[in-house]
Amino acid sequence: MKIKPSLREAVDLLFKEGTTESYTRILLDCIRNGNAHQANRFNAHMEYQMYSPSTTFFHNRLLHLYVQLGQLSDAVNLFDKITKRDIFSYNVMLSGYSKLSPVEDLREFFGSMPFRDSVSYCWEWLTK
Repeated sequence: MKIKPSLREAVDLLFKEGTTESYTRILLDCIRNGNAHQANRFNAHMEYQMYSPSTTFFHNRLLHLYVQLGQLSDAVNLFDKITKRDIFSYNVMLSGYSKLSPVEDLREFFGSMPFRDSVSYCWEWLTK
């Protein structure tokens, strides 16, 4: 009989031998489960190993998790480190600012965005 490993066991295994794909799968599991402890442990491991995922997809999912967990300061720190940001990166941050900070912070962030889409303008419109 095959037993499904726990998230903790999966993270422990990842620490030993991880790839971008396996990091992404673990991160998506943390998001689905809303598991802040494992997500923080996971992020600490990546920093300790100096593992820097090259995909914007991965960074965006981690941003989304931090916003979902109400950890805007962690999201801001990660956002500042991302070298390849896309519109989704900015919109996740807009979502975080709208839920977790004063409206002035949202407006300031919106004003600093180098590009916008219809979703971005919806966030800005909602603050008027």
